[in-house]
Amino acid sequence: MKHPRKHPSLARPKNSFRTIRLSITLDASVVAALDERGRSRGEQIMQDLRRYYRLLTEGRFALRAKLSTENLSLILDACNGWTMDPEAPRHLWIQVADGMRLHGLATKWPVANPAGLIRRLQELTWLESLALADAVERFWQAKRKGQARHSSQVLE
Repeated sequence: MKHPRKHPSLARPKNSFRTIRLSITLDASVVAALDERGRSRGEQIMQDLRRYYRLLTEGRFALRAKLSTENLSLILDACNGWTMDPEAPRHLWIQVADGMRLHGLATKWPVANPAGLIRRLQELTWLESLALADAVERFWQAKRKGQARHSSQVLE
């Protein structure tokens, strides 16, 4: 059953007033960027993370029109176990191309145009690349926790 394609909400999520105190370590460049914004660091971090997660939601929404379930299945398979550094999202297409070349993933998953998939991945905006990488990480984290998800749900 197909899920309705709703535009992501930018409304404040339920339970957003509940806070949890954390201790984090940041590099000096991030602290300098926080201090440029004039709020307390904790408030700024919370605002920035809310913005970032909303951007990821927007990016996943945009990707729904670009990637089929078969494409997503292949991408998820290719990225299984891949540790992503901060620049990895931009290079995700290389991981997928290697998965096709080295492990026959284009045969395993019924992708009609593997070269076209690689081209689409190369043409993603930075936001779309981040959103896709985040979706991949969230998918595999859910699997590790035993919370099975289908590839068709990865961009929700």
